[in-house]
Amino acid sequence: MGPLELNLAGTAYRLDFAGFHRPLGIATDTLAVTLPPWTYRRHMDTLRLCTAPSASGLRLDSRALCNAVLTGVDADEAARRELAPIALWWAAGGDAPLAQPPAEGEWLDLGSYDNPARVRLRPWTEHQRLAALDASLSGE
Repeated sequence: MGPLELNLAGTAYRLDFAGFHRPLGIATDTLAVTLPPWTYRRHMDTLRLCTAPSASGLRLDSRALCNAVLTGVDADEAARRELAPIALWWAAGGDAPLAQPPAEGEWLDLGSYDNPARVRLRPWTEHQRLAALDASLSGE
């Protein structure tokens, strides 16, 4: 990892990216800041605070999400608006958009040409995900 350059919403961002467990250095033509690491715990805690039920499902308050990502950054309102696209990128995992996942019960290819691997997907509850994560970290 290391330096990255992204153009989001018409703004060029130069990033010093060393993984989500490390701070993210951000520079534009007008500012330079460092965002704290974006951990799974921070992500889940922030999503709980930034989502609310609506008639069509869950509604995400993207402004509140941006403000949470930018916590601790000394920046005025104009700089926060400039940082909003990269803050959302950071909160979303920093990856390019993923392909649409297969429907439940369909096969998902995980391997390569010389090492094929396929799995069937099924929905998990948050409890099941956290239990699997806990088991993988504790070695049980």
